[in-house]
Amino acid sequence: MAWKNLKQISLADALIVEHAAPTKLDDVHALLNWSKLEAHLVSIHNKPSGEKAWPPLMMFKALLLQSWYQLSDPQLEKQLARD
Repeated sequence: MAWKNLKQISLADALIVEHAAPTKLDDVHALLNWSKLEAHLVSIHNKPSGEKAWPPLMMFKALLLQSWYQLSDPQLEKQLARD
């Protein structure tokens, strides 16, 4: 009789790679008071006509990432769509 090897990981588990990238910006998130910053950005709004704008705080965070990682506009768009 064959016994299942409980120490063997599944294919799905083998494909998961632990990476520091998802937690890399946690320190920055903890350091800044985002609600105070959002209060300064709340006056930025979109025009009444046309497509609705993204929230200003989200756009500010995207611009920070673009600046920190020297991303072009198309590169930033690609990263935001992917991640």
